[in-house]
Amino acid sequence: MSERDRAGRYLIKFQKEHPKAFVYNIPDSPVGRKPFDALIFDVGVFTAIEFKMEGGKLKPHQKDALMRVRENGGVAKAVYFGTRGISKEVVL
Repeated sequence: MSERDRAGRYLIKFQKEHPKAFVYNIPDSPVGRKPFDALIFDVGVFTAIEFKMEGGKLKPHQKDALMRVRENGGVAKAVYFGTRGISKEVVL
């Protein structure tokens, strides 16, 4: 299963558990770099998420965007997928 498939499942599960949350999976763009993969706004908390397969690393522009979210009071996290699901969630 690909990173994209796993990310979609993660977000669908979150939305089912938090039906009033705003959940948005940022689409890939052929012309620009997206800052991170998804955003969630739930009960006044803005969360930015970058999904990676286990062993993957944040690119500099992704880390910068996530740090800017954190510096402005949001939650920035990287979610790493292993062979059996989520291997770890790292709040930056």
